[in-house]
Amino acid sequence: KNIQKDILNEIIENNDFDKIVKEKKIFIDKSKNWNEGVLGIVASDIVKRFNIPAILFKEIEGKLKGSGRSTNKFDLYGNLGSLGNLFENFGGHRQACGISMNVLNFKTFYNKMIEIAAKNIKDRDTQKKFTYDLELNFRDINKKILNEINLLKPFGAGNPEPSFTTENCTIIDFYYLMKERHVRLKLKQSGRVFNAIMFKIDKRVKEKIITGNKINILYKIEENIWGDFKTIQLVILDLF
Repeated sequence: KNIQKDILNEIIENNDFDKIVKEKKIFIDKSKNWNEGVLGIVASDIVKRFNIPAILFKEIEGKLKGSGRSTNKFDLYGNLGSLGNLFENFGGHRQACGISMNVLNFKTFYNKMIEIAAKNIKDRDTQKKFTYDLELNFRDINKKILNEINLLKPFGAGNPEPSFTTENCTIIDFYYLMKERHVRLKLKQSGRVFNAIMFKIDKRVKEKIITGNKINILYKIEENIWGDFKTIQLVILDLF
């Protein structure tokens, strides 16, 4: 899992995803240093985070072996089919693929896929669409609701963890963690204050994090345990 996280962090730090989402609509890259076995998982993480298709390749002795993942708006396998002459091996389905090809074909493949993505993926297709279970005011958040959430465990594919939304939260204070990859915030709404944390933030989020700003948040509620102290913490999934 650390290998997966390291590759994902490397990709996010070295690329301007705001620009990629807006202009290219797809992320494609290769490296000699990546672990081939986790590239499909990392590609899935990119799709979930940025809502665009992603194809990642491991380069070995002049050959590329890659994995791709896509959103439900873009038929990855179908669109790759028109470039079959560039591949040595190719397989998959609408939202996932495996590819092997000569590294000399990478530039042509990259340019062709950028063209295909730009033609078929609209701006509205890259916009994240979040769902939530309940709209709350901060005065509604207490130990009782946390206990009710815990009764629903274990969470998984058929039983997702509940998420909530709250509007007009004032940023009282904040500080960054891990070279500004994550952020802790103190938020006030309806006369109550809660600590919150958001992981893997990007430029769009940073522009909104200003002391005194009012934000709307999508989040999960969890218990934060530090030594003998137990407090309610909000884990922010998105803010806007």
